[in-house]
Amino acid sequence: MSQYNLSWPPDKRHGSPSMVDVLVELSLVRGIHLLFQLSPDVYFKKPGYYILHFVFSYQFIMEWMVLRKIIISEGRTRQFFEIMGELISGKTPDLQLIERVVFLDNTLLTAALPPAGDRPNTTSTYVRFSALDNLTGSTSLGENMLRAVNRLLPPDRQMTDDDEIWVTHGGYLGYLGRLLGDDARSETLRGYVGLQLARYLSASASSRILKEQMPQRSGPMILMLSHCVMDAILTIPYVMGDLFVRWNLEERDLVEIRDMVTRVRNATRDGFVNLSWIDEATRTRALERIDHLGSLVGRPVNLSRTEQLEDHYSFLPVLKGSYAHMLAAIRDSESKRLRGLLKSSESYFPAINVELPTVLVNAFYVPVYHVMVIPPAILFAPFYAHSVPASFNYGSLGHVVGHEITHAFDPELSLYNASGIREDWWTSQSRRNFDVRVQCLKTFYNKVPWAGGVPYGDTAFSENFADCGGLEKVYRAFNSLGYQADHEIGDRKYSARQAFFINSCYKWCSREMPGSKTENSGDSVKFYSPMHMRCNVPLMNTPEFAAEFKCAEGTTMNPNQRCEVF
Repeated sequence: MSQYNLSWPPDKRHGSPSMVDVLVELSLVRGIHLLFQLSPDVYFKKPGYYILHFVFSYQFIMEWMVLRKIIISEGRTRQFFEIMGELISGKTPDLQLIERVVFLDNTLLTAALPPAGDRPNTTSTYVRFSALDNLTGSTSLGENMLRAVNRLLPPDRQMTDDDEIWVTHGGYLGYLGRLLGDDARSETLRGYVGLQLARYLSASASSRILKEQMPQRSGPMILMLSHCVMDAILTIPYVMGDLFVRWNLEERDLVEIRDMVTRVRNATRDGFVNLSWIDEATRTRALERIDHLGSLVGRPVNLSRTEQLEDHYSFLPVLKGSYAHMLAAIRDSESKRLRGLLKSSESYFPAINVELPTVLVNAFYVPVYHVMVIPPAILFAPFYAHSVPASFNYGSLGHVVGHEITHAFDPELSLYNASGIREDWWTSQSRRNFDVRVQCLKTFYNKVPWAGGVPYGDTAFSENFADCGGLEKVYRAFNSLGYQADHEIGDRKYSARQAFFINSCYKWCSREMPGSKTENSGDSVKFYSPMHMRCNVPLMNTPEFAAEFKCAEGTTMNPNQRCEVF
């Protein structure tokens, strides 16, 4: 912190460095992303080359949101700022400074995060440095950011006004333009950055500061350990994933699961080939999307041997000293490697062009990069077990795979082409036909008897769309296996298809403890429908379910009207 003349409260005796210079260097050189992340990333327009990517620092902001909520709920906002001052500099900030910093914090978080009920803004665009001011609303931030970047690059890698930068969430950049453009040396801003830097580093460097953030008995240890695990997950994700695979999975498991993924992918492709309500131009683009969809199942195939991993992470230094020093050395080395890819005259194709977390009990689709990730941590019961019939695994993990593939055709998430540019690849008539079906599904969810008055059809549409579309895809993939024997579950016998549908719900089983908030309470953002709806509504929308279980026509689980997804 002294290197950047940062403290809390800010020290008025020293010079006032430009916060543009400080924040750019922290992000680009030290790998510490506070108000924003500015780092080299894949240049989709020019495969094999890299470009600067500006995006708000999601990890930093979300962690601070959680801690901030705790501090406010405990009524110790002023106390927090005062004690942090005493711990960091031995000084107590005055009340006026605290009030200005709180106001800055409120406006920054409002600009960074979406309104309640909306997902984070992931809209991306390319813009030249010379046109950056059009996004920032500042006449100086683009010039100052270019200057700050070039301070950190060698003479033969200097960037120019004509170089492009990849911007995600341009609206947040507009707020930063106002914050950093004309008053980048303000005492309030310097104090805020100093405070947040100390808070961010405390997990590896200061148990006393950590304790002030979470004074509950186990709070500091939880925060420290979560940082430790997250540091490894984000820095060397494929090493972590490889260890997980080696310790817990057999090669036969990965072979079986990858075959399942291939079958779901093929079922998706066949679905588009036979879809009657899209024209040939849209069909061609849809087939290109499924053919080019990347997939990471368990671990990257080309990073499955020790020597491949060692080569991929060869930039890592020999680590020694305290954990804080080791972590700083890792960040510095990784940042140096990435900076070396900017303005390179030679193309570079790594084993995989994006570092993605693999030790998560979840699966996800990454827009723009157009890749589906099925981490090894999810390849266990109740999602997958080698010893159970295929109907169990296809109904559980297979549905998850179908869900993520469906996200690649989401009305919003899918609107990026191979260059990373937002583009509606549907023809106007096919889009109108699609919109009718989208509206049908929204209405379908809003009217189900378990919604409790919450419009899940609107607020959780993306996940509902993936749940329903994913079930349809994996059901066809399961049928591609051919005949499957009946199964006993408990003391009853079920056909393989019935067992498939039962297991599509089993993974959503959950228990609500007495006195806990219900899923229909108004306190949380409804990105997902409640578990019982995620089980039942896709089944309601699947005529094959009603046929297998002989549900009477016009009943809840065999409604007269359904919605075609894909």
